[in-house]
Amino acid sequence: DLNIARSSIIHYLDPGDMYVADGGYNDGGQWAVTLDGTNGYRQKTYSLARARHETKNQRLKVFGCLKHKFRHPLHRHATFFNSVANLVQITIQNGSPPFTIVITS
Repeated sequence: DLNIARSSIIHYLDPGDMYVADGGYNDGGQWAVTLDGTNGYRQKTYSLARARHETKNQRLKVFGCLKHKFRHPLHRHATFFNSVANLVQITIQNGSPPFTIVITS
């Protein structure tokens, strides 16, 4: 996970930006914010954000595209995966959004 983040995600971050992630992305706080073992307000908010994202991952998993071996020509993989991602996005936009996170100070 960390290798993927370093080769893909961090190039899209603006200076000073970080992303919220689970322990698989722990990079010592350079780009990723991960659990630090405290139960403070900030950590609880990060935990909610991770849980919200996991609901989207679960919707992708329903299609089995992340579980089963892809048995078609490799050049078609992106097309199939993008189709599943678009179907999930359509369900989010049309009445089945993930839960809302309300941040209060």
